[in-house]
Amino acid sequence: MKASKKGVLSKELELEQHRLGEIEKFIDEASIISKADSKGKITYVNKKFTEVSGYSLEEVLGKDHNVVNSGIHPKDMWKDMYKTVIKDKGIWNQVVTNRAKNGSLYHVDTYIKAEFDPTTGALTGYSSIRQDLTELKNKEQDIRNRMNAINKSNAVIEFGLDRNVIFANPNFCELFGYTQDELVGKDHGMLVQQDYLSSEEYQAFWKTLSTGKHLNSVYERVKKDGSSIWLQATYNPVLDTEGRVIRIMKIATDATERVLQQRQIETQRKRFEELIHFVDEAAIVSRADAKGKITYVNKKFTEVSGYSLEEVLGKDHNVVNSGIHPKDMWKDMYKTVIKDKGIWNQVVTNRAKNGSLYHVDTYIKAEFDPTTGALTGYSSIRQDLTELKNKEQDIRNRMNAINKSNAVIEFGLDHKIIFANPNFCELFGYTQDELVGKDHGMLVRQDYLSSEEYQAFWKTLSNGKHLNAVFERVKKDGSSIWLQATYNPVLDTEGRVIRVMKIATDATERVLQQQ
Repeated sequence: MKASKKGVLSKELELEQHRLGEIEKFIDEASIISKADSKGKITYVNKKFTEVSGYSLEEVLGKDHNVVNSGIHPKDMWKDMYKTVIKDKGIWNQVVTNRAKNGSLYHVDTYIKAEFDPTTGALTGYSSIRQDLTELKNKEQDIRNRMNAINKSNAVIEFGLDRNVIFANPNFCELFGYTQDELVGKDHGMLVQQDYLSSEEYQAFWKTLSTGKHLNSVYERVKKDGSSIWLQATYNPVLDTEGRVIRIMKIATDATERVLQQRQIETQRKRFEELIHFVDEAAIVSRADAKGKITYVNKKFTEVSGYSLEEVLGKDHNVVNSGIHPKDMWKDMYKTVIKDKGIWNQVVTNRAKNGSLYHVDTYIKAEFDPTTGALTGYSSIRQDLTELKNKEQDIRNRMNAINKSNAVIEFGLDHKIIFANPNFCELFGYTQDELVGKDHGMLVRQDYLSSEEYQAFWKTLSNGKHLNAVFERVKKDGSSIWLQATYNPVLDTEGRVIRVMKIATDATERVLQQQ
């Protein structure tokens, strides 16, 4: 009887160890993982670390993480990390910019946890899980750079804890119709509706900020002329070196990013449970049986989808299927996770209970019985990208609106035409094929083409400066056309000019009338 019970326990232990190993492999595939000893010297990095950083395992073993330090972040950030993980014995999280072996920058959402000897309490090392955000960050940066070429900066304002304005940038002043002198030293209350000013909600708003908490939402505010304006804004408490709130900075764009976090599975059940809790807090997690019926969803799943646990148990994931993706995508998913026994990854658009769409970076893995090889179920980890995707789409929509009503053309720094929209082609009498690849000089008078003024024009743009004026240009038929135009240098992620975008409207009639 004892032998039988021992056999059962051994079997359970074997299955538990296999399950732990499978989850470790799952997270190892989906995340950048590294470990260090108590002195911060690297003892292990996984394949994804080497792929993203460009360093081999041999090149980093025994070194500390300065090998990928970009030098961009302040030392205080790392002091906070050590305080969090060692003194507070908590989990530290920041988006960190590192530098790869080839010198390029990459961005990772980083979770770091210190490990301690359970008997002596002595520090034994560190574990870190990171998610590569580089592609999304660069994509967002490229789109943001295009918008910056049109609207160079955001509306920014700062307040003291006494609610008085400390600083307002020109964009904010222009947006609200005030001069900086009219704002600085005045109470924040001048920017809100009077009924809101006397409300408990407004008092709670400032109390929240004074405790060091951030607020991010859409806010109604009041311009100088008394009209309402709604801002998508973040209120950011600024701390001193003691961690005390000293002022509030408001930025009228939402820069919040949430990224997929994966957690390291520990080698014993207690560490395994801690790690599952770690992942469960950071990501959208769901599990299904062999028939695809949902057996578990975490709190984040219910928050994002709007469905409760009771509403989805026993159903398959069609409950959140948006119907947007082709069936072939799901066929590929089943082939990847069942036939190939791999991990499937795609950005998926789902539909919440209220009918709205949300976007999740999805990792799905099938689970198999270690003895029979039979399919036992599926695990999925997702990260909510909705805010980032919506922001990207909003910027695209703005660009489309500009293209619809303006003549738009883009040039390389070699003066060659890269793109011309239909409005531009129609205005000048060319087809796009007749323009793309040709020199900008074909659009100007020959005497201007050889002038010092023309050379200075391009030098100004190549230095990253904007130009906004009425310009004379030449149509295909040789006639003159006057354009009210802005020439907008577009920058890459390193801040270098890579092309010039021109946005124009026909000002010929106005110019001729003035003559």
